[in-house]
Amino acid sequence: MKQFLALCAGLVLSTGVLAQIDSSFAAILQSEIDSRRTAAGITGIEFTIILDGGCRWTTTSGLGTSGNPIDTSLYFTIGSVSKSMTASLILLLQEDGLLDIDDPIGMHIDTDELLYVDSTETIRQLLNHTSTISNNWGDNPTTPLWQAVWADRDSVWSWRDALDSVYMLPKVSNPNRDHKYNAFTTYSILGMIIEEVSGNTYEQEAQTRLFTPLGMSNSVIFTNGLSMSQLNGVYANGQDRSTWSHTSYLTTRGGGGSWAGNSSDAATFIRALHTGQVISASNLADMHTKVDNAPVVLPGTCNGTVEVNYGLGTNIWEFRGADTSIYYGHGGNGLGMNILMHSADYGYTMAILGNDFEKVNEVGLMSIELGCVIENALSSYSCSIGSEEWEQSFFMAYPNPGSDVLNVNWGTEIESGELIILSNSGETVYSSTVHGIRTEINTAGLPMGVYIIQLNDGKHIRTSRWIKAE
Repeated sequence: MKQFLALCAGLVLSTGVLAQIDSSFAAILQSEIDSRRTAAGITGIEFTIILDGGCRWTTTSGLGTSGNPIDTSLYFTIGSVSKSMTASLILLLQEDGLLDIDDPIGMHIDTDELLYVDSTETIRQLLNHTSTISNNWGDNPTTPLWQAVWADRDSVWSWRDALDSVYMLPKVSNPNRDHKYNAFTTYSILGMIIEEVSGNTYEQEAQTRLFTPLGMSNSVIFTNGLSMSQLNGVYANGQDRSTWSHTSYLTTRGGGGSWAGNSSDAATFIRALHTGQVISASNLADMHTKVDNAPVVLPGTCNGTVEVNYGLGTNIWEFRGADTSIYYGHGGNGLGMNILMHSADYGYTMAILGNDFEKVNEVGLMSIELGCVIENALSSYSCSIGSEEWEQSFFMAYPNPGSDVLNVNWGTEIESGELIILSNSGETVYSSTVHGIRTEINTAGLPMGVYIIQLNDGKHIRTSRWIKAE
């Protein structure tokens, strides 16, 4: 029988909450991570797990740059997990009424500049990989883009440069609109749409709509590249490439792979997304709808067979063993290999970030095996937040969505705090000094849209996302 942990519904955990998992549980996980990493030949891994109830634990195993230990203040390139971020930004723009994902892309960008790209392709088809657009990066070093990028590792590109006609490849045949995963091109085009529709850079949209409200302080969008000293190493089957320049590669990544961060931020994002803290319930249901009519099915895992499917910017893994359970998340391959997974059934989220980009299958298998270890252990270990952590973390803005009156409750008495409301552009639209445990705000003068509610009581900063619907 599946173990369900107590869910603290409606809570937004501030970045100050560090409730840890049981030490015996942590010891089990550390042993499993160390042994599986060593057996797989992965140089270094950073791992975070978050349990329902608020417990969070981050650990490392192995080595980072040039034989140094993994440093959780440094970055991993998150790779294609960035697609979940891009999909979230697109869906948030839809919630703002600025686009519809069933719009043809030609409504929002000039496709005449994009060779082999049909203006009638819809945003949805790019999100779920059912378009006819080719991946111009390709899967081998013979494509024009691949050759140009690696010809000069120190050259600075933009991801729009990588969509130049000289690098675009002919359309793929897809008369039935089947799922055909596109690692690069379509999500770079989605990044263009985000910038055109919002009037902001992709980086600004990610920072304002995701990083800041979710407290993701160790995440960046590396449109201008990264110094290799900022990363936790780069390896290829154990060969240390941490000092090699990768500027040309990094500056082409765009909406499909330009997020770098640590495992704590990665787990925070994927958990918030798939528990409804980022996009609306209807958009999340759309994101979770399978599109692949002929999915890959992997037999013989510790959790039975696994169907690998896709939605809108998210993988959907269905495990069929003694029970059937669904996991949401994404894998990412770039200058490393990463897997992020959220299980509502078992009540946990995990992020595995590795620094060896050749270890795709190994990290994927590790995620499944660690999932089995976690799920078996949850029958013996639970998570609860103590009173001090509860006081630091409780923060509710309701009704959500709302209209002319907003109630904010922070659950414990404070003498004085600053409560502000930020628009999606980062502008402060309301500010007030508050005390006690709750307040009521007249929001009749605010236009419809998405807002960030933030409380600073001098000790902790708590945030919540609120939608004014009418």
